[in-house]
Amino acid sequence: MIYASRDLIAAPLRGEDATGMRDLLRILAPCLILPVLLFALLAYPRLSADIERRSGLLSIYDISKQFSDEIDNANLGPQGVPPRYGSLIADYERVTERPDFREWERVSASGHPFSYPERLLARAILWRRNLPSQLLEGDPAGELARNLEKLRAKEAGLVRERQELVDASVLQYLKYPAPRPGQPVPLKKGLPPNILESGLVFCGERIPLDREDVRNRIEYQIEYLLTDLRYTTGLWLKRQDRYSDLVEKILQAEGVPREFALLPALESGYSGAVVSPSMAKGWWQFVRVTAVTSRAQDPDLNWRLRVDKWLDQRSDLVVSTRAAARHLKWLRSRLSGSSKSAGWLTVAAAYNAGLTEIGYRTGAYRTNEYWDMKLPVETEDYVPRWIAFALINANRQRYDLSVAPVAALQIDTLEDLWLKQDLPLSVIAGLTGASVRFLKEINGALPRNQTVFKASTETGYAYTIHVPRGWKVKVLQELEERAYVKGSKPPENQTQPKRSHAPSDSGHSVRRLPA
Repeated sequence: MIYASRDLIAAPLRGEDATGMRDLLRILAPCLILPVLLFALLAYPRLSADIERRSGLLSIYDISKQFSDEIDNANLGPQGVPPRYGSLIADYERVTERPDFREWERVSASGHPFSYPERLLARAILWRRNLPSQLLEGDPAGELARNLEKLRAKEAGLVRERQELVDASVLQYLKYPAPRPGQPVPLKKGLPPNILESGLVFCGERIPLDREDVRNRIEYQIEYLLTDLRYTTGLWLKRQDRYSDLVEKILQAEGVPREFALLPALESGYSGAVVSPSMAKGWWQFVRVTAVTSRAQDPDLNWRLRVDKWLDQRSDLVVSTRAAARHLKWLRSRLSGSSKSAGWLTVAAAYNAGLTEIGYRTGAYRTNEYWDMKLPVETEDYVPRWIAFALINANRQRYDLSVAPVAALQIDTLEDLWLKQDLPLSVIAGLTGASVRFLKEINGALPRNQTVFKASTETGYAYTIHVPRGWKVKVLQELEERAYVKGSKPPENQTQPKRSHAPSDSGHSVRRLPA
């Protein structure tokens, strides 16, 4: 046998018999293929059963990854949510308290190490079932529990620091002379004296500061923003200096009060990348169903956004702000009665808690005045915190908050562009001299790792592209000359998609990122 194999191998090398190698392969092929097939037949049922058993962990994988990302953002501060862990802990403790979480923990921790052939076969099964390759790796439920324990320890330390700040503030208050009878105790960081004397008008509504409950709620939020969230408040002010001028112009064009330009601070911390536990995303924290479905019958109130694999306009500052303004006006139209329009503060409450919730409250309390209704806990704090942030923004010197100067964002917008070929941001950068990083910032609707506007016609949408101020005409001319765009009208074989009016609630969950 050995000599026969040697002759079969040597024959092709000598060029004597080309069939020798084929004969050898016929002999060796079954020896190689049969063990592989036998392994696959024996291992496939067990691996398939493991995958089936662990497929229920898909939601835990997503939750664990999101939790880890939110912790990283909280620790980084400027790039995400503020470093306050109490709300994070409360949000994710609800997951660990679910009855089925114990079963998840048992399955999550029961994995065993795979050999290399088993891993290859498992990946093939996962790929065929369109499941993530990490499904058989790690311990997501255990990781979630460990992260919660770490955050509890950090939060305990933060509680001690907050108490020390409160104690220090109390010592400072004690230095003030005793107030005269009938006067409230002066607060060092309370409402500005001119506001107490002349009153406060916010969104065109006079705030009833003569009511003790209203004044206390606003003063409490001022104290909260200047102590617990002092660093975050400074960060919001810095981002407000950069983005609010642009936001104000859009709101003014839509007929929404300019004070709403400060609302993205509470919603997202002026960040288009933030995703809340309820999966609301972007500058104005739209959940997907609200973003893609407009209930407005009036075309001028249509807030529909594009959310697909090519773009997520919830992260586009200009487009999402316009959509938020129209959504706010629609909420106001739904909350207004025949004789009186709803106040903008009540509209803001509906934006936070949802139209259904606020509609129920207005009916139960027979009023649509924000201050006269008992609302969900977060919504009770939402509007007073908004007002408090506006007061701090207008009185930075009084509240000892100095913010380094930041240039306001100035951009132009090219709308309804139909692309004939893929348009990289580098092309626009070459035309304008701006960096791709800056263009990625102002065109936040592009996916995180994508720097190209795709020309695929699958979506049937025109693009909205932002460029530096003063370059709109030049860029549009160059793109047309280079055959990147086909004007600003749809091609003959393409039509704009129909607007959907399917019913849905406002979509803004009361539970969102910690402010």
